[in-house]
Amino acid sequence: MYDLRATMNTTGPLPPFITRVRLRNYRSIAGCDVTLQSLAILVGANGSGKSNFLDALRLFAESLRGSLDQTLDKRGGVAEVLRKSPDVPHDLGIRLDTSLSNADQLELFDPAPRHALAPT
Repeated sequence: MYDLRATMNTTGPLPPFITRVRLRNYRSIAGCDVTLQSLAILVGANGSGKSNFLDALRLFAESLRGSLDQTLDKRGGVAEVLRKSPDVPHDLGIRLDTSLSNADQLELFDPAPRHALAPT
């Protein structure tokens, strides 16, 4: 597989890079585990979750710049981002693995359920 980062001419450490995204019960996505390279192209049929995948990344980024509560409130509360299905437990997970030099993963919600979130 071609890795664009290997061809970059850098003299210092490489910038942070998301290497893996795991989602659980986010909007239309029951669960996904996606490994990323330096170039990622999302391809899928209409309604397959491409926009929701990107929105999960936006939610993560926005919550790092502010608070998780404010970020969820902008989207209408946790009930609006939680997957809607009668059989779905009320837990939500977003996990990013990165190439950070001091850490190898960031978590907003733990994708391994420990407790249920009650929708508001």
